Amino acid sequence: YLALSYCWGTQNTLKSHLQLNKSTLAELKTSINTNKIAITLQEALRATYTLRYRFIWIDALCIIQGDENDWQTESASISRIYASATITLVPAAIESCDEGFLDRTIPPLLLVSFRSSHRPDLTGNFYLQATNADTHITEWNKRGWTFQELLESRRLLYFSKTMLHYSCQTVVRVESREEATSATEGFYTPWAWTHKELGVSAWFGAVREYSGRLLSNPSDKLPAISARAHDIAAQSQSQYLAGLWRDSLVLGLLWYCVDPQVDKYDSDT
Repeated sequence: YLALSYCWGTQNTLKSHLQLNKSTLAELKTSINTNKIAITLQEALRATYTLRYRFIWIDALCIIQGDENDWQTESASISRIYASATITLVPAAIESCDEGFLDRTIPPLLLVSFRSSHRPDLTGNFYLQATNADTHITEWNKRGWTFQELLESRRLLYFSKTMLHYSCQTVVRVESREEATSATEGFYTPWAWTHKELGVSAWFGAVREYSGRLLSNPSDKLPAISARAHDIAAQSQSQYLAGLWRDSLVLGLLWYCVDPQVDKYDSDT
């Protein structure tokens, strides 16, 4: 099966479309009227069929919205769901579920004139094409939950405004280039935070990235990175202490806020 990692938009955006809740549960068990779901979800289904898969996991259709008990149960399994998916689809170019992502445009080319310093008579032009701006500098890359989905997924297929990007633990491929690059050298390097030999030190790199991301619900701060903590705990055998590690407690306390405007949130103890 596939999984979808995407931006909902505002809290009310997805609510204006058909989604799973207590009132639609019986209906959705029978069939799904695809014309009533958000355009992002419609195109995710099209992509699933095109890739010849039968199933895709989408939170809005697989978690009962507005049901706290179901959320507590399902949120504990989200990391496993993404880790077990064959491919995670990432509509990286969109900012809300009201947008489509399958149509792409030809990226602009930057013309750079060239004259050889060794042979002044040799002149020409280079055409440069940005391959990561529309995947890295995106709303999707600013969200807290998508960070965990990024790290847990085995394979990621990014739909940017201009081209497809594919990433796994081994290689990164971009639609505009024939050759593949190493996963540690590409436009995304999530695997740098998963190497077993790094142990707890991998946590600090992950937290540095994660802490700059946004969450609609401040109470999701620890749950949205809990899978990474669980993985590192299994690798390092260190004790996890709500965002810190016993073996590196002093180092973990050496933090500071880049932005002083931080929402205060006290986790349940």
